Amino acid sequence: MPSPAPLLVAWALLVACGGGEVERAAAEHPRTVAKLPQPGAILLVVLDGARVDHLGVYGHAHEPMPRLADLASRAFVFEDALTASTGTNAALAALFSGLLPVEHGLGSLHEVGRERLRGSVTTLAEHLAGAGWHTLAVTALPQLAADFSGLAQGFQTYVEAPLFGERELSAQEVYFRAQRALEPILAESDPFFACLHFADARSRSRP
Repeated sequence: MPSPAPLLVAWALLVACGGGEVERAAAEHPRTVAKLPQPGAILLVVLDGARVDHLGVYGHAHEPMPRLADLASRAFVFEDALTASTGTNAALAALFSGLLPVEHGLGSLHEVGRERLRGSVTTLAEHLAGAGWHTLAVTALPQLAADFSGLAQGFQTYVEAPLFGERELSAQEVYFRAQRALEPILAESDPFFACLHFADARSRSRP
């Protein structure tokens, strides 16, 4: 399995999501966040349902996430990025694989027979794990369960939300689960890839 390209090596200092819950958690419990920047660390933060027209980074008058705005002021901001799908499962599969939904096979919950990532697809997590990286994901929605979606491919640690019919995880719950899972990984010197999926904005993003 090929080694990851050097351009993949990046990190982020902040974890922020709808209404500032995670920003407050990070401020109150900074131990893990403070340790994150290190060579060979990728922290991918997914804000599921966040609307561009509700973020100050993209011109909204009120900034609901000041830490995100601060990071944006010191980083590259893509102003014309598009998603491969409006469905969470399909979009994440495209993000992890670099393939369109028609290629990776995972659709929305409403597409019968397309609820799972094709086993033949190689994900970013699989590439990195094969190159010696620790791989970790924490998800907020029941529909992202490993047995159901197949999105756990390549993740050595995959922390799921409760089962269907139960509530999704809050931003704080995702943050603290990630903190606990990251502590033993940060104690080692190996590179790591961590994906944190937040869904609080989904209920707030509808007009």
